[in-house]
Amino acid sequence: VAFDLKGLGGTIAGNVIVDSARELDMTVNLFGIRSSALSMLAPQFLGMSNIDTLIDVRAAGRLDSLGEIRHLEFDAKTGAGTLALPHELPKPLKFERIEFAGDVRNAFDTVNITEAKIDFGLPQLEFSLFASRLGENLRAHLDAEFSGLQMSELAQYWPKKLGSSAHAWTTSNIHSGEVERVDLALIFDVPIASPTETEIRSISGSLKYENLVVDYFNPFPIATGIGGSATFTNDRFDLNVERGKLLDLDLDHGVINITRLDTDAEEIAIDLVLRGPLSTALVLADREPFGLVGDVGIDPAVVEGEMATRLALSFPLRKDVSLSEVTVSLAANMRGIGMSPGPFGFLLEKSDLELKLSNNTMKVAGQVMLNGVPLSLDWHEIFAEGQELRSRYILSGNVNSTAFERLGLPDIPVLSGDVETNVILTRFGDGRSEVMASGDLGQAVLSIPQIGWLKPLGDPGDFQFGLLFAPDGTPKIESFTVNAPGLEIAGQVDFEGHAWTAELARFKVDKTDLRGALIRRPDGGYLARIDGGSLDLEPILFGNGEEPREVEVSSDSATPSVVIDAKFNSVRTSSESRFGLTEVQARSAGSDFDFLVFYAELPDDKHLRASYMPDGDGHSLHVRSDDAGQALVALGWSDKLEGGTLLIEGKREVASEPLKGLFKLEGYKILNAPALARLLQVASLTGIFDALKRGLDFVSFDGKYLYHDAILQIEKSRAYGSSIGFTLEGTLDLEDDEVDFNGTVVPAYTVNRVLGQIPILGPILTGGKDEGLFAASYGVTGRLDDPAIAVNPLSALAPGFLRNLFDVIGGGGEKAGEPNSQ
Repeated sequence: VAFDLKGLGGTIAGNVIVDSARELDMTVNLFGIRSSALSMLAPQFLGMSNIDTLIDVRAAGRLDSLGEIRHLEFDAKTGAGTLALPHELPKPLKFERIEFAGDVRNAFDTVNITEAKIDFGLPQLEFSLFASRLGENLRAHLDAEFSGLQMSELAQYWPKKLGSSAHAWTTSNIHSGEVERVDLALIFDVPIASPTETEIRSISGSLKYENLVVDYFNPFPIATGIGGSATFTNDRFDLNVERGKLLDLDLDHGVINITRLDTDAEEIAIDLVLRGPLSTALVLADREPFGLVGDVGIDPAVVEGEMATRLALSFPLRKDVSLSEVTVSLAANMRGIGMSPGPFGFLLEKSDLELKLSNNTMKVAGQVMLNGVPLSLDWHEIFAEGQELRSRYILSGNVNSTAFERLGLPDIPVLSGDVETNVILTRFGDGRSEVMASGDLGQAVLSIPQIGWLKPLGDPGDFQFGLLFAPDGTPKIESFTVNAPGLEIAGQVDFEGHAWTAELARFKVDKTDLRGALIRRPDGGYLARIDGGSLDLEPILFGNGEEPREVEVSSDSATPSVVIDAKFNSVRTSSESRFGLTEVQARSAGSDFDFLVFYAELPDDKHLRASYMPDGDGHSLHVRSDDAGQALVALGWSDKLEGGTLLIEGKREVASEPLKGLFKLEGYKILNAPALARLLQVASLTGIFDALKRGLDFVSFDGKYLYHDAILQIEKSRAYGSSIGFTLEGTLDLEDDEVDFNGTVVPAYTVNRVLGQIPILGPILTGGKDEGLFAASYGVTGRLDDPAIAVNPLSALAPGFLRNLFDVIGGGGEKAGEPNSQ
């Protein structure tokens, strides 16, 4: 049977061959048929009612005697039209043409569309489909390729049933860009009785995109220029980002995983690799709901430098997500970092750091330049609530005096060289803070020249201290130690307002070994309290230090006062000299002491007492000892004096005037005094010189003195015993150790004194008080350790009233072997 039917609804032509079994071989050509009319030919074409277009179909196949299809091959083409899926797409899609071809077998037990193409103009869809009967359904496998799609039009082409959550997130957050290609694999069931009621079993695919604009996490800034690829299934959507921009950060790589799309608890995980200005990354980290940077006191606006970072975010896909539901992880390499002001007000510059950041912690480590000082930094910050530890900063490096100054630390005048230092600053959740510091002093020199102590370069040494700040900011140094050969210091410091107390459990420098406290009072003054131990004064008394010139006492009330309250078990002055139990109370006024009380025990139950105390507008001095010889030995000044009682009294009317007074030494003996021996030799007093070896007994040495500006001036003094007498006047420069004395030496002093007491004749013969019939004038000048001694020998032969005519002392020094010295 051949047929050719034409009408307003199109043309149907073909032929049918009926064999002996009444099965049909059929060839059919349909031209210009409205697609909706196909549903009238067979219920399997009911879905064609959603397409409005004219269609040309060519089909050839075989039907059984009941009209069921055994095999049917077909191909079709359409003109322009519309595709309407009212339950899937928001509005009908316009297309320019559709082409497809395939075959059907065994009454639609299998349907195979080998190739199909829908031309939407710019986007185009190509697909193939294979379906086979499974019970009352056809199980269909669809492989499709979609190209040239603009993201702004995605919602028009993506049925909501195909991954509803991925559909919702993608269409809401990706605003523009182009999907160059989409590959889709879809498995779905088509009920044979109602082919429009399909059920999707699985979906998977991939896509390639360019120049996307992605709003990945509100309120974060959008990402632009995103290019890459993606894969998806019915329960997840995975984007592989190859390029893009986030503000002025370059997006080198990234992965976005949207999972659990088949539930109502969808989740997203974002992993991005970014490069660019560190300040931008910090701005992002400080945005709500994170606010991480502000908590650690960093202002992103003052940060310089570049970084390369990996940022990971994961959170539920909900608009009302909270910070506790967001997981953050960030790792960054930072180069050339600068910040002004930086941490703790320091200037940070030219620093290379590594950063690791999460919801709960932040770690920063690397090399920093703080105020121009190179240091290593290890910074650990904890954000989680309820943690005891909040922050920890570890700084280490070699620090010298210049670095101390740059870091705003106090200068340590006894220290020079490099100190390998470690400082750990810890902040606790309850408001407390702790500073632990330690250092290696091996490459440093410690020098205390005032006491002659030195730790050379290379000798071992170390220090440690622990500083604790209470929640109210009150500090306390719980412990500090300094150790080096011959040096041990250990103690703690308590603070109260501007006052503090440093308790010293050990203060050992060479032979000095003390314990006590240094206290800063609320008025700004200081109290030094020593509770025992031994004090070595030898380096102070005989070191390289010089007696300082006095300066005018400052009237500046801001100059802190110092009070000393000390008790020593012993005070050492030399290898052979020391005091026993010694007590000292003193108070400074500006640069000098205005109060001093001194008590020391000497051997054989003897004592030395001294006081310098305010008296009206000035001060009074009192010194007493019942064994002057032992006192001088204990002071380390001389072992040439034996016994004697000493009394010194003085008065300073006002601070700017000299100290004036009297001194008296009684009942003592002189032994082996080199300067005196040389004087006796020059004066040819050989008998007395020989007696000096056994010791010269003196009844008294008394006179007046004046002291000012390290100059001791002796006036009208005399010393006498049974063998000899002296008068002495002149000055001693205690800073330059120079002497300029002159006087009269009187041999056989007792005889001369008896002659002097003869009425009328005595004064004429002896020359008056402190003169004698046998006397010589002398002068001592020059360095104290080796002075020049000169004697006027003629005066030893002249009566007192002629002696002044021959007094030529002062010009020359000692010349051994000269005739006039015999």
